[in-house]
Amino acid sequence: MKSIKKIALSILALGFLAMTQVFAAKAPTVVATYASDDVEMSEEGEAGTAIITFYSDKTFVMHIVMDQDIFIDEDFGSIPMKMDIDAAAGKYKGDPKKDGKLSLTATKTMSEDAAGSEEFLNTMIGALMTGEPIVITSDDMPLVDIPKKEQETIEVVITDGVMNFEGEELTRVMPEGK
Repeated sequence: MKSIKKIALSILALGFLAMTQVFAAKAPTVVATYASDDVEMSEEGEAGTAIITFYSDKTFVMHIVMDQDIFIDEDFGSIPMKMDIDAAAGKYKGDPKKDGKLSLTATKTMSEDAAGSEEFLNTMIGALMTGEPIVITSDDMPLVDIPKKEQETIEVVITDGVMNFEGEELTRVMPEGK
């Protein structure tokens, strides 16, 4: 009887291991990453970091990191804002590891509804009163689907490892050891 239990437990353990490997094999891997620390983020000329990561399942994510002061009005002045957020995601065609053309179609964007939520507005009011920076993450403004008829495809060109993305230049970041 103990032998049967051991065999059954062994089979369960092997099955679990096999399932873990199947799920791990399906997880997309990073194919290429492009970044710039000098991307213009506002009309006031504030700059931030943009990072575009391309995955093996032909998807991409654009991530934004920035610190800037937001001018409210003459009475309140400015409040500091920190942003660390996924700004867009979608599909791509082409090879981001090589120079050439890529087609990017954004299928998701930041939720504008979240920016108008009561919770977000309370965060802004709290920042105004305390002088603490407003911190915005993807939890505050999650990505939402863009309706199919509103999705746009843009063409980008990569030359000598530099991607020209709507007037901004992002440089290919090589993974360590490559």
